[in-house]
Amino acid sequence: MSENFYEFLKEKDKEILKICVIENTGNCGVNGIKEIIGRSKHLIKEMNVVEDAKFINALMYEISKDGLYFYSLNDAGNALNYGAIDVLLLTNRFFNEHRKECVEIIKAVKNKGGRIHIT
Repeated sequence: MSENFYEFLKEKDKEILKICVIENTGNCGVNGIKEIIGRSKHLIKEMNVVEDAKFINALMYEISKDGLYFYSLNDAGNALNYGAIDVLLLTNRFFNEHRKECVEIIKAVKNKGGRIHIT
C-alpha cells in the first residue's frame, strides 16, 4: 500500500517527497498511528538538529565577517528598537536563566515579524 502512495506522490508532486517519510505499520487505526509516532521520534530529533545547525551556521557566518549578530539582552533591546531582528536564536539554558526578559523580547520580535529559534 505504501508503495502505491509513494508512486502517487511521485506523479503528483515530487517536491513533497523531499519532506515526506513513508513508513509501514503492522496495525490499523489508533494503534497504527501510535506505532508510527514511536518510530518517527528519531526523525523529529534529526530534523531539529538540522534546523539548529542551519541557524548556528548562519550565526557563525555573520561572526566570521563581523556581520549582523549580538550576544546580550541589552543588544537585543537595541536591535529591537531599530526593528533589526530577523531571527532570534536562544539556547534553552539561556532562556531558562532569563525567562522573564526573553519572553518580553520574544513577543516584541514576533510583533515585528521576526522569527524565534530556541536550541
